[in-house]
Amino acid sequence: NNGQTFSREASSVATDMTGNLLFYTDASSLYDRNHNLMPNGNNLDGHSSTTQTLILPQPGSPWIFWVFTPNSFDNLATGKGLSYSVVDMTLNNSLGDVVPTQKNIQLLPQSQFTEKITATRHCNGTDWWILVKERNNNNFRAYLLTAAGLGAPVISSVGTASSVSFPNVIGSLKFNPGGNRVVNVLFHTNSFELFDFDKSTGQLSNPVSILDP
Repeated sequence: NNGQTFSREASSVATDMTGNLLFYTDASSLYDRNHNLMPNGNNLDGHSSTTQTLILPQPGSPWIFWVFTPNSFDNLATGKGLSYSVVDMTLNNSLGDVVPTQKNIQLLPQSQFTEKITATRHCNGTDWWILVKERNNNNFRAYLLTAAGLGAPVISSVGTASSVSFPNVIGSLKFNPGGNRVVNVLFHTNSFELFDFDKSTGQLSNPVSILDP
């Protein structure tokens, strides 16, 4: 009841391995487990009205977290697209803070990114695949997060290409529990697409389109 986020859509929570709260975000600000704004946790380049935001622990570093903050799709004039910031939980008396040199690092510009982001484990069970959808085309980008950091994207051009008239930039991406299937919700056309996902290569394939009757 004393949470500090005000969000119409985006929210994400980080916990320790036993489920205790560490921090949380609405894609615009970061709050610690005591519900205080992190000292360097304001003015993130995300937006509370983006569909999804994402927090992931860095493989091999249990106190380092990557916070991915998309902006709202219609904020073309001032939006920053998809950015990330890195939180170090050893800072601020173990309440966590954003590493100053790793705040609001842009991955994709506003003109190229939708509001969709999700993640699943690599087939090695340790690393993460971070999947995002590009704007106005049928490209998906899969970034591999390892102990060394974020790798270059694996691009899959598959499925329905969005357009200016039907941007399909809102909706969501979601992996199944096994991480070998992913669904892309196409809000503007009342449909969704199901894909196979290769957890070793990061490639999507075999799209199946389903129209909401």
